[in-house]
Amino acid sequence: MSTTLQRSAIGLVAATALLISGSPAVAAAPQASPLAPNRAAHWLTTQQGEDGSYQASGMDATVDATLALTAATTPALQESIDAGVAHIKKSVTQPIKVTDAAKLAVLADALGSDAQKLFGVDAAATMTEAVNRDGSIDGSTGAFADAWVFLGIERSGNSVNDITCNHLALQQDATTGAFGYEWPEGTFNPDLDTTGMALMALASCESALAKTATTKASAWLAAQQKDDGSFPNDYSPVNTTALAMMGLDAAGADTGKAGAWLAAQQGTDGGLVYDGESNLLATVQALPALAGKSYLDTEWKPGATFTDVTTTTMFFDEIEWAAARGITTGWDDGTYRPLDQINRDAMAAFLYRLAGSPEVTLPKASPFTDLKPTDLYYKEIVWLAQQKITTGYDDGTFRPLDKVGRDATAAFLFRYAKVIDHTPAKTSPFIDLLPSDMFYKEIAWAAEKGIVKGWPDKSFKPVTPVARDAMAAFLHRVGEMDS
Repeated sequence: MSTTLQRSAIGLVAATALLISGSPAVAAAPQASPLAPNRAAHWLTTQQGEDGSYQASGMDATVDATLALTAATTPALQESIDAGVAHIKKSVTQPIKVTDAAKLAVLADALGSDAQKLFGVDAAATMTEAVNRDGSIDGSTGAFADAWVFLGIERSGNSVNDITCNHLALQQDATTGAFGYEWPEGTFNPDLDTTGMALMALASCESALAKTATTKASAWLAAQQKDDGSFPNDYSPVNTTALAMMGLDAAGADTGKAGAWLAAQQGTDGGLVYDGESNLLATVQALPALAGKSYLDTEWKPGATFTDVTTTTMFFDEIEWAAARGITTGWDDGTYRPLDQINRDAMAAFLYRLAGSPEVTLPKASPFTDLKPTDLYYKEIVWLAQQKITTGYDDGTFRPLDKVGRDATAAFLFRYAKVIDHTPAKTSPFIDLLPSDMFYKEIAWAAEKGIVKGWPDKSFKPVTPVARDAMAAFLHRVGEMDS
């Protein structure tokens, strides 16, 4: 290591036990809306192979991705988590590396279990045996790997002793306060990722040396932050910003600006972007930070995305489906307001997002007399008109704030699906709908496809405005039909 690194002799101690019960409490990360992490998690599941793996690269990427999913909340992720766990269990080989054992311990704890039960690996024993009397860790390649072992020990329900904490602290550069790596030999390279990981690890340490190291590392890391809130590096600032956030959170620092920058890097498909497109590794590392969590405390607690929606809410699964795909974003106060009625402008936004938020060439003039380019959802309404999903009214208006009836909704969905040459049944599927009624063909089609199901009394109530919960159900059924 560089001569600027802190060095001191660490004497041997009589007590050789690394682990003691009762880990020190770690301050919880700030609460964050589950909307962004749930969208990121949904995108992540689209990258999962049929065998439960990610990137077909064996166990490591699958452990990282499955751990990331635990930071989200939407219950639909359970299937992907289970598939990831099954793949990991099949992929474990013995003897296992100490850092792999540590990651399995963290993942197992995040899932409310332990590595022995989930993966058949005695992770605690592997980590204990790797720790030497001087605090060094056999099989570790430096501070980054050491940090994972610290986290694995903590999340196994044990704690790291002062000797081992001090060994990590002494890998800090005395001049800058950074953690990093040697390359080439004898040349110290300060590294933001390593410093973020080290801060998470040191959060559990009680020694005076470790606390001093935490203070210095936090100051150095915070000083690297750019004006836009990001933390730069040579490959992906998303990954580094996420690790820096998690480390600074663990040290009790404010990460609000970094969180805002990170959230802005989320693509329309929910993935975190690197080099212009959603990236697996960027999403994996960013997801816990987006959720206001870290490798210290992420845990799988499935629940609702919105504060006014519970698992017993009608159309809960459909609302979660729409939220995970960015079709609905809810309100700024974290609510969804499932029984609110939908306006025509919001309907345009829902369908536009259902289509994947495509590029729109805006016209020189608005297609409707009551719609201005500055109006909310202007782009989405223009797209709706360009796709001939809406034709507006005979007087040239769109009436964006009018409520959407169930009949008009069926017409929108019919046109969205680009149905051609559909012949409706001669007998109406609903008692309050006649073949001569407006949008009969479209409603009959929606009923045939199972998109609309009517009421228990076999009525459709065509002119009743659509509520937001029912709209989520309609969109889900159309989306599943598309897929």
